[in-house]
Amino acid sequence: MNKKIFLALLVFFSLSSLLSANLVISPSPLDLETKVNNQKNFSITISNNYTFDILDFSFPVLKEKGFIFPNISIPQNTTNTYQISVKTNESFYGTLSELVEFKFWVDLPEEVTTHNIKITEYGFSETYTTIRKGDIVQWENKDTISHIIKSTEFGSITINPNQTSVFTFNNLGNMFYYDDFWGDFLEFQGVIEVVERTEQQKAHNPNYDYLWSINLNSIAEMTNLSVTNSDNKYEIETLNSKKGLITIKNIGDKKAEGIKLESDSSWIIFDQNNFDLGAGDTEWVEYTILPRVYLTNDTDKNYTIEITAKAFNTNQSKFNLSVYVPYKKITDDITSSVGWGEYLRLIFCVELPCSELCHPELPECNLESQYGNYSNLLTFNGTSYDLYDIKRDLGTTKNSVLRLENERKAWELEYGDKINKIASDSNESLQKGIENAKKEKKRIAFVWTVIFIIGIFGMVVVLIIRQNKIDNKKNITGEQYKYRQ
Repeated sequence: MNKKIFLALLVFFSLSSLLSANLVISPSPLDLETKVNNQKNFSITISNNYTFDILDFSFPVLKEKGFIFPNISIPQNTTNTYQISVKTNESFYGTLSELVEFKFWVDLPEEVTTHNIKITEYGFSETYTTIRKGDIVQWENKDTISHIIKSTEFGSITINPNQTSVFTFNNLGNMFYYDDFWGDFLEFQGVIEVVERTEQQKAHNPNYDYLWSINLNSIAEMTNLSVTNSDNKYEIETLNSKKGLITIKNIGDKKAEGIKLESDSSWIIFDQNNFDLGAGDTEWVEYTILPRVYLTNDTDKNYTIEITAKAFNTNQSKFNLSVYVPYKKITDDITSSVGWGEYLRLIFCVELPCSELCHPELPECNLESQYGNYSNLLTFNGTSYDLYDIKRDLGTTKNSVLRLENERKAWELEYGDKINKIASDSNESLQKGIENAKKEKKRIAFVWTVIFIIGIFGMVVVLIIRQNKIDNKKNITGEQYKYRQ
């Protein structure tokens, strides 16, 4: 089966399982408004659509906020309604997200058992496994590339294709493990839960956890704000700016929480926002007005801007600003789209580079980016299947490199000593050859020297013999020989 089709089916079934969740809590999200130190009761409905009983529900995040739950146990294929109460001891305004946990009974063999988990190109065959203390887990790599399994329990295990690795678990609890290279895919993350070696035990499968959201407004006691503005009328030429000052005083006897300033215009920028103010305290907030007028016809006009100030536990305060933008010739001489583009590029965007008409996507235009801390991040424009293919190719390449390295090491182990011996023998033979060549050269030089000496000696002997013959002739012929000569 094509891996993309397989992944698509996997995602489809995952989404289907979420849409037809075997545990359902309603309402979700739950909208709840209460007051600090006042108890409020409400009801929820929980449906257990599993084929087994569930029990021992856990709500740690909500309990910290003052929620009180009864003991919840629900038989299989049953829906129950429960009364819940909440009494907060502090204000809170936002969403609480709770991964609701529960347990169920499991029956496991009493004898020590080996549990098999296969690794394929699509993940672990089991992402959750319940075992007893002392049991063995065996991972078998059925993929064509190597996989590295990591966990705080056993460290790092490398499993090559068609190989296995085992580990004995002796510590109780949930042991999380993952593939070092593929861990960003849920299919390559797993949990092994180790329970006591007794007849029956409770287990918790994190894959069954249910994400429940509550929009909670825990309102503190009400107080009042006094809001005044330094000036309500401004005249500002386009591409210029002016500043104003808002004075906010808490005239009540309780702390004002989460004071937020808002404007119905993008021309207003506040130097601070979303702050608390103690009873009787005063805060000054400076704001900047930056008219964004792009056309000549939009100048020589008055603009009304509304500003509101409100805390979670106060009523809303409002006031208006009147901003007059005097006439300025901006675009009257622009008659084409090319001219408009040149105006934006050479004039407007030079003054306002972060405008929505220019480059608001730049890192320095994002106030939360700390002026480009994320400039090294690249945007990946692709699907999860594209990422899978890329990682698959990288994994195949990495595996090929590892195989070549292993082959090189094996080749060195098998032939390294032989090569060293051959090299040593070659060096020894070469040295002997050089020595023999030197000896042969000396021998040839010696032979030629002897031949030369013998030749000289022979010539001397011939000359002597010849001279003796001449002397003998002289002696025999006497004076006659003289005249003949």
